Amino acid sequence: MMSLGTSANSEPDDREVIFVRSLRVIKEPIHDYIAISDLESAILNDPLFQRLHHITQNGTAYLTYPSNRTSRFVHSLGVMHLGGRMLTAALFASETEVRAKLVAGFLKVIEKAATDVSFRLDQVATYLNQTEDICYRQYGYGAETKERIAETLMFQSIRIACVLHDVGHPPFSHTTEHVLTSQLQSSHPKATRSAPYAEFLRSLSGLGQQKLHENVGTALIGYIFSAISEEGDRRRFAQLCFLIANRIANEGLTAETPDGIFSCLHGIVSSNGFDSDRGDYVLRDGYASSFEFGEYDLTRILDNLRFVLTSGHFELVATTAATSALESYFLERYRVWRWLVFHHSVVRGEVALSRALTILLEIFFDPSSADMHESAIRVILEDSSFNRLWSPFANPETYPAYVACDEPWLLSLFRQLQERLGASPLPRKLAMLRIYLDYILDRRKTTFLTLWKRAEEYEEFANAVHDTFHAALSTIGKKSGQLKTIRKGENESSTEWFNRVIMSWISRSQVTGEIESMRKYEVSLQAALKRRKFISEGALLLKPLHFSTKIDSKLIDKAGRLLRLEGLSSVVDNLPAAWNKDMQLRAYWVSLKLSGTEFTAGEDAKFPARNKLGRVFLSALLGGTTVEHLKLLVC
Repeated sequence: MMSLGTSANSEPDDREVIFVRSLRVIKEPIHDYIAISDLESAILNDPLFQRLHHITQNGTAYLTYPSNRTSRFVHSLGVMHLGGRMLTAALFASETEVRAKLVAGFLKVIEKAATDVSFRLDQVATYLNQTEDICYRQYGYGAETKERIAETLMFQSIRIACVLHDVGHPPFSHTTEHVLTSQLQSSHPKATRSAPYAEFLRSLSGLGQQKLHENVGTALIGYIFSAISEEGDRRRFAQLCFLIANRIANEGLTAETPDGIFSCLHGIVSSNGFDSDRGDYVLRDGYASSFEFGEYDLTRILDNLRFVLTSGHFELVATTAATSALESYFLERYRVWRWLVFHHSVVRGEVALSRALTILLEIFFDPSSADMHESAIRVILEDSSFNRLWSPFANPETYPAYVACDEPWLLSLFRQLQERLGASPLPRKLAMLRIYLDYILDRRKTTFLTLWKRAEEYEEFANAVHDTFHAALSTIGKKSGQLKTIRKGENESSTEWFNRVIMSWISRSQVTGEIESMRKYEVSLQAALKRRKFISEGALLLKPLHFSTKIDSKLIDKAGRLLRLEGLSSVVDNLPAAWNKDMQLRAYWVSLKLSGTEFTAGEDAKFPARNKLGRVFLSALLGGTTVEHLKLLVC
């Protein structure tokens, strides 16, 4: 062996000096040290990925939980780390024969991918041996055989699929995404004729059929990998990993292999069971919000992951020894959603942001408006390049412009708009915009009120809705037999009935974007409330809450039998029932004061009583309470 140095008393000589490479690591609060490979370092340092430092994980939740400033950047790192750990734990602990078959099947696919990028597996081996990336060795991967090369590529590709899963998120993540998606689904004919709206459609409509942030992410990922500066083997290695990662991440491509290898690997990135995305955010969101919950036994889950081969298909499962840890994970995920995502004040911030963006898009897409206030707003939007939310995707050459599409930019734009709107009376739409911006920027909420915060208040509202429904049935008489399936069950509470019947119908009836659909319902409800003189000037805002109770988590016992977690855990089995007893609709009242023909924020906080809103809710929603109206509620 060559010496690493000389003794203190020896003379310098001409022997070769060995440079010892250090392991790249990033330290963060959830997973501690996260090792980074050379390729991952190049991805993380790309400006399009660095942009995620300025995209919050939970939108405006920091207005309610001040410490919740988690960025998409650190969440993506956590997902990458956890995805790699999941693969490694399952691969190395699986039965030797299953592991060999999984790797052999994966090898067939990547040999074809290697040919596509002109990078044979022997060249991959040479590259890995020459670069000696310590990250791979740290996790137990190497390049001694084709099988070992396949495992290393699997590991790296999984981590790439995980780390880039959120790269396409716009400022304030899902809230802004839902607004843009709602505009894509909009039925407004006037806006579709404008040049700005045509550019909007042209930029986003052709990206794909998945969720908008996934379509944008796919486009950005392709650009990031094409922009890797070094030529030669490093570039070809990156392209090969990208091709494989894209197959793993893209759910539409995973069904191409008959043995289900890529569907199985996709489950590490995203699934209805335990995956790296949910596994990270449950821990991270609980920690960031200073909750006493959100923790679960991650180590026990990882130690019990296995790949199994059933009926010719590979699946990722856990042994029954992980039952308690998985039960805790699903319960903590539900609690994080219930007390963080669905907190009445967090939802209020989401509603304020979504409605403000909707108004701004309407103004931006309608340059023909003669209103002087709207014209001034439009000038600010144009000067601030408001269309950077979508315009970079009109052409791959302009993708780098998306770097500037972050939350500091959008908040700066909001502040300019707030200052321009001032405190004087405004047309109704702009008065509402000012109230939304006041909440987003300064948390002013004196005229922006929650109609129900707690379960008993929601039940009071649901009771009033059901009383109206029951009274309508009494007047219909024998015809009501057609409505048997939507009657309240013997042991069913009004909340459960409302969620099962009314919220289910609201979800099914949204043929256009959710925001546009809810605004139509709000207008009908406000008109009904005004006719009965239940309200003064103001605006009613509704926000349905969506939580997936679909759980697909399989376990394997010592006898090799596959079991479902729901059958082993009454806690997990009862989560859908718990959700059906919870609040699935938030409602807010914005008080306005009429000054001539214009409006300011209302000085008093007068808002409709919950029972009064409940009494008009059904007829306003359905257009009446005859048998034909009520039959709309039947699935």
